[in-house]
Amino acid sequence: PVPQLVVGGPGTGKTEFVVRRAVRLIENGHAQNLLVLSFSRAGASDLDERIRMRIRGQIRAIDVSTYHSFAARLLETYAAYRGWDRAPDILPGPDQKRLVAELLERESPQSWSPAFRPLLTTRTFADEVTDFILRCREQLIGPSELAERAARRVDWRGLAPFLDRYDRALRSRSLVDYGTLLAEAAALLADPAIAATMADQYGYVLVDEYQDSTHAQSVLLQRLAAEHGHLTAAADPYQSIYSFRGADIENVARFPTDFAHKGRPAERIVLTTSFRVPE
Repeated sequence: PVPQLVVGGPGTGKTEFVVRRAVRLIENGHAQNLLVLSFSRAGASDLDERIRMRIRGQIRAIDVSTYHSFAARLLETYAAYRGWDRAPDILPGPDQKRLVAELLERESPQSWSPAFRPLLTTRTFADEVTDFILRCREQLIGPSELAERAARRVDWRGLAPFLDRYDRALRSRSLVDYGTLLAEAAALLADPAIAATMADQYGYVLVDEYQDSTHAQSVLLQRLAAEHGHLTAAADPYQSIYSFRGADIENVARFPTDFAHKGRPAERIVLTTSFRVPE
């Protein structure tokens, strides 16, 4: 098998493809080995409802969730593998901004670009740095790589050491923000033993709204399905609406190579007939 990407515009049946694929797998006895992922809670809820409406007979719970929900369960199980004393609590967005603001207030202005020194204690700058941290997580950029990039950007002076201090603050408080949660999950799946266990548990992975995935989410999926290749994703490359949150539309274009399995590029299936818009 090779992973497959179902591409189409609005109303062409991309999500329906995922739903029917899930139903077929469940009817063939793979309900306990199936993982269905969506970008949003609303999307996951819709998928779960549509799948259940099609299933004949009673089955146990279907694993339909968001990337973050899956990542949280993975980190809860394997927290010790990433050096956590216990499974960290998730830091909500507003609390993350407050933590960043608290840490910035302790910063030495001399460690930062002169342009930003007067702003270190402002709410606006704390919000900008929080967003910058999230972008780093979505691209799986840690303090070391950020330091290399900052060497070519005078205005980024201070960001890499701050990111390191921020990470240590999270660790000391047993906290993880949403971006770090996905980065930690992707790092866990880089461990061959954990990846093999997850591949055995989730032998079939279905994904909707792939056009809204970030780089970190794409890497998580690549590592999750690398062993068995049973991955089906649906995407509309012209409908990515979360680029402001780090969604990378290039993930769709790179899918055949990113998800190549045993030397074979992933399959691309194009749906062209819209059932929503009359001809």
